[in-house]
Amino acid sequence: MEHQIPQQLLDHLIRTRTEQNMFFGAEWDGETPLPSSWWLTQTKQWIQFRYWFWNEIIAPQVCCDGLVVSCAYCGWKGPRTKDTYFCLDHVVPYIEAPERWNDLNNISIACNHCNKKKGNLSLKEFLETTH
Repeated sequence: MEHQIPQQLLDHLIRTRTEQNMFFGAEWDGETPLPSSWWLTQTKQWIQFRYWFWNEIIAPQVCCDGLVVSCAYCGWKGPRTKDTYFCLDHVVPYIEAPERWNDLNNISIACNHCNKKKGNLSLKEFLETTH
């Protein structure tokens, strides 16, 4: 599944991250397991997938269908601030199922706080530790 981010935006993101001395926008074959989900989030493929997901899946539902975006785990609905924002989370952690990195059935929307707390925990483990 190929998801295209406008080249000008991709170039800007890569330039910005490169100036900050961060690994970002690297090519990946989409199959070789990466050491962690952090490495996945730095790949060109994930950047394109994330862009596609928000702009083609979520935005039309918000605009046309009245979808209210909320964290799948705590229910936070925004508004976005520099300290709290939405992330895409792998329900089954990337480290356990790398082949599902772009499986829509394995992606949920989480606030950055829940996403960080969940980390590589399974959904069951995460819910047991937070509730």
